[in-house]
Amino acid sequence: MRRALSEYPTQVPKDLLRDSSNWAESLIERGTTFVELVETLGEVARRTETMDQRRSLLRVVEQVAVTDDGLQTIGRVLGPGFIPWLTAATLPAHLAFY
Repeated sequence: MRRALSEYPTQVPKDLLRDSSNWAESLIERGTTFVELVETLGEVARRTETMDQRRSLLRVVEQVAVTDDGLQTIGRVLGPGFIPWLTAATLPAHLAFY
């Protein structure tokens, strides 16, 4: 039996992120849920234009994915291919083709 996203633990631990983007840290300080945080990660991913922006986003995603709740929410909200896609998108172009 699958649970709805609203049934999963909601509160993101305030000490989850280390040396992350200001937008991510301020979101967590406000007391966000995993669903809200992951939805924001998806929005940020759609707006990234540079390699540095994607790397910064990947650092946040990696820290969120360390927790079971974070990893499950990323898979459900953004899809199981989101982390591999973002990882590949942060590789230098000459490495992405090997």
